[in-house]
Amino acid sequence: MANEPIRVIQWGTGAIGKYNINETLRRPDLELAGVKVFSEAKDGKDVGDILGTGPVGVTARIDKQAILDTDADVVLYTPLFVDLDDMCDILASGKDLITPSGFFYLVEGTERRKRIDAACAKGQSTLFASGIHPGFSGDRQVLVLSALCNKITKVTIYELVSMATMSESPDMVHALGFDMDKETADNTPPYLLETMSKIFIETMQTVAKGLGWRIDEYRTRHEYALTLEDSPTSAGVIKAGRVGGQHFNYEAIADGKTIIECKTYWRMADKLDKKWDYPMTGLNYVVEIEGSPGVRSEIHPLGEVPAEDGLVWTANLVTNAINEVVEASPGFKSILDMPTLKAKHAVEPRGDIAWSKYDS
Repeated sequence: MANEPIRVIQWGTGAIGKYNINETLRRPDLELAGVKVFSEAKDGKDVGDILGTGPVGVTARIDKQAILDTDADVVLYTPLFVDLDDMCDILASGKDLITPSGFFYLVEGTERRKRIDAACAKGQSTLFASGIHPGFSGDRQVLVLSALCNKITKVTIYELVSMATMSESPDMVHALGFDMDKETADNTPPYLLETMSKIFIETMQTVAKGLGWRIDEYRTRHEYALTLEDSPTSAGVIKAGRVGGQHFNYEAIADGKTIIECKTYWRMADKLDKKWDYPMTGLNYVVEIEGSPGVRSEIHPLGEVPAEDGLVWTANLVTNAINEVVEASPGFKSILDMPTLKAKHAVEPRGDIAWSKYDS
C-alpha cells in the first residue's frame, strides 16, 4: 500500500548505525524491521537496550539468514568492514542496500561490478552509496560548484578532522593507524589504507565522469605524526610518542598533471611532531576548484561536538536517500544516476506553501 511505511533493516549498530536507527524510529514513513549485530553479547537484545534508549520492540540478531529472511524493503549497511558476499546476499534477497562504506562508483566490467549487477538482477534491487566524503563533499558538492566555472584545471578536496571526541570504536581508531608506536608505524601501513584508497579513487572517478575528464593513473601517499604529550580521546589515552595524526593523500593524474586531489588530515591530539598548515579544530570540508573563475567552498557543523556531527551528517545522508533508492530502478547507482537528496522529513510544519500576496 502506498501509505505503508518503508521497512528498514539496520546492518550494524556502530558509530553510524546507531544514528540510522534513531532516525528510522523517528520518521513516520519508516519502520525498523530488523537489526543485524556481530557480537554474541548483543544477540537477542532489544535494540533500544543496546543503544541505551530503552526498549523499542525490535530484537537484534546475529543470525545472518534470519535477517535476510526478514520482510523488509531496504538495508542500511554500515559495518566497520564491508563483506561483498553479505552485500550480494542482501541484494539477491530482494532488498535495496544503502551504504556509506564504499561502492560510490563501480566501473562496468570489473569483478565487483559484475557481482553487484548479478545480485541486483536476481533480487530486482538497487545499490547506492551515500556519505559525507565520499558521497557529498568530494563529489556531489564538487559537481554542483563546477557549474560556476567556464574552465576547470584542478579540483582539490580537503577533509580536516579533529577526531578525539568522536564516538568511533577503538577498532576503527586502530584500523586507521592511530596509537601505533613509531617503529610499528614505519613498517605497518594502516589497516584501512587499502580500503580508503579504493573509496577515494571511487570519488575521483565520480568527479571525472561527471566533468568528462580522463584519468591516466592514480597516486596514493600517506604520512603519520606522533603526539608530543599524552592525549585523551573518546577511545582512550594516546601516549606521547605514539601516532596521533594521519594524512592520506590521493591524486588522479592526466597527461602528467594532477587534476583531482583528495587531502585528508585526521588528528587525535592537539600537539603533533609535524606542522600541517590547515585548521584542525572540529570538522572542516573544503573544496577548491582552480579555473576561470576559481571557487572555494567550506562547510563545517555548527554543533558543540563538530566531529561527532560529521557522523550524524553521514547517517543522515544514508537515511535521506531511502525514498529515492526504494523508488529507483534496479541496479547499481552512483550520485550521477540519482536525484538531489533532500531532508523532506526534517521540517515542521509540513504542508503546501502559503504564497499569499505573492501568488502569480
